[in-house]
Amino acid sequence: MSVTTSNRDINALHPVAQQACRLFLQECEKAGVKIFITETYRSQERQNYLYAQGRTRPGKIVTWTLNSNHKSKLAWDIAVIPPANLYDVVTLNRAGAIARKLGITWGGDWKYNIDRPHFEVKSSWRAPANDTVKELQRLLNKIGYKLDVDGLYGPATTNAVKDFQKVNDLTVDGSAGSATMAALEKATKPSPPTVAVDTPKEVDEMAQQLPDTQKKDMKNLLEHAYNTRGKDGKPIFSVNHAPKVDTMTRGQATDLLISYVARTAK
Repeated sequence: MSVTTSNRDINALHPVAQQACRLFLQECEKAGVKIFITETYRSQERQNYLYAQGRTRPGKIVTWTLNSNHKSKLAWDIAVIPPANLYDVVTLNRAGAIARKLGITWGGDWKYNIDRPHFEVKSSWRAPANDTVKELQRLLNKIGYKLDVDGLYGPATTNAVKDFQKVNDLTVDGSAGSATMAALEKATKPSPPTVAVDTPKEVDEMAQQLPDTQKKDMKNLLEHAYNTRGKDGKPIFSVNHAPKVDTMTRGQATDLLISYVARTAK
């Protein structure tokens, strides 16, 4: 990489610094502090190049040392997302307050050579237990990952986040930002319970009573069957069923009609 180009890749940092940086970015996003990484690892050649600016090379001085922790892969710089000023002091101060809570060294706290966009950790840094990280770990475990829910954004959690991002076509950076969390919450959201809909039972038409339009005809037919003798000289129906028509079902009426037809056909 050219000495004129900054490296913004978090993966270029020491594993401990990667963990710290990702947790820092996650907490900033959660708090609505809109920042982005401007530089992570820096080679000695680039450090020399930047140190020369404002000294032996035109421009404003941008660094005070030739021996930055960027070279050790333990530091990163940030800026503020436009349209705000790139180095808006209020925003950088909010980011610095978040860094303090995480045990991350902030250049804004230095007594001399104050450097508000700068953050760094020692290789012995350990993430403090964090409720947000615990919730992240619980969500990941719901979909099959096997993480200790300890609130520590360690390598196992980072790798699980990266794997989830890869599977879901997200930016694979190991940081559980808003897009990753939204996808994770969607993936772990329980499916709405299946509501059993009572399907109306098939209507048994034969169990229904005769409609009024058919009752009169049925009464006349049954009266006729009772008062008329068949070819054998006997009444077609020996019982007068006409008075039962008002409570008669279609099935009963159908049975009587079949009997009537059968007896008159003889």
